[in-house]
Amino acid sequence: MKPALQPIKTDAYFMALRLAEAGYSIIPIAPDPNRQSGKAPSVSWARYQQAPADLKTIGRWFNTTEPRGVGIVGGPVSGNLLIVDFESVTLADQV
Repeated sequence: MKPALQPIKTDAYFMALRLAEAGYSIIPIAPDPNRQSGKAPSVSWARYQQAPADLKTIGRWFNTTEPRGVGIVGGPVSGNLLIVDFESVTLADQV
């Protein structure tokens, strides 16, 4: 009998849980060299604009050895959170 795999609890895992418990709708993001930002959602996230993922789903997303970051879905689902994401310091300096 093979031993059970131990959960991989990364900083992203704990941050995702804390943000979800604080009332934010979160999604996993992953590196994507084909995008200018270098990152992309790891899941189809339209549904999480309406309702946040449950903690079990979040645990499944982030309990991995693959690189994952935490994305926050803005708007009503996250308490009307407005997100302004600057992809470079130069761009942020222009605002």
